[in-house]
Amino acid sequence: MVTSLTGSLMLLTDKPEVYRTALVEPAKRSAPVLFTLPGQVYDVDPSRSQNLWRADAEVSGKEPKVFDASLVPACQLYLLEVYRPFEDWVVLGRTGGGIDPIKFEDLGLSKDREYYVFEFWSKKLVGSFSGAFPPGRIDPAFNSQVFCLRERKPHPQILATNRHITGGGVDLIDVTWENNILSGRSKVVAGDIYELFVSEAPGFAYEKAGCAGAEFLRGEGQGVMLKISFRSDKSGEISWSVYFK
Repeated sequence: MVTSLTGSLMLLTDKPEVYRTALVEPAKRSAPVLFTLPGQVYDVDPSRSQNLWRADAEVSGKEPKVFDASLVPACQLYLLEVYRPFEDWVVLGRTGGGIDPIKFEDLGLSKDREYYVFEFWSKKLVGSFSGAFPPGRIDPAFNSQVFCLRERKPHPQILATNRHITGGGVDLIDVTWENNILSGRSKVVAGDIYELFVSEAPGFAYEKAGCAGAEFLRGEGQGVMLKISFRSDKSGEISWSVYFK
């Protein structure tokens, strides 16, 4: 998760198809690593960086050096802003810390607006909040949290997709709302079930969904959230629509 959100280098020791452990799924959802432009650059560990001058004098690579980066990240929150022609949203990765509410203002968001908060690993809608939101405790099964934060609109909208931890940053090409229809285009992977998580806003009721380029599997209501599932036998672009009344 940290590698993907920070635009770092993801390394695999073997060909992807040989992996058979439970870590395959989160690795798939974190790839590809996005090309990112840092908004802030800062020294996360001065105790290491202040010794970088010693690198010129070291000739042995047998053991860790005092200037080497730590294997345990010093940061606990990783913020990525996603800008697309149809929408802007924020992805917040979390690896630790307390359970105190996280203020939107500290994330560069408006404290006076309302935001949907969706947690990617658990695929749950945390809720809709103004000012701040409670992150809750980190599930040991995931060892991290990934929150997709989108400004709440007065009609059904995309909360996230399951293709990538950015909640659509890799796969969503276009999204529109018109005449009670939420429609869009997405890039999908052959054989991988593609899921849309959609808010069912007050005054609207889910009617049906359809897709060109993929098979519609099901539309499930989960409280104020819908999960719409598709599957394609080919990798490529699909066009989907979710109808409301």
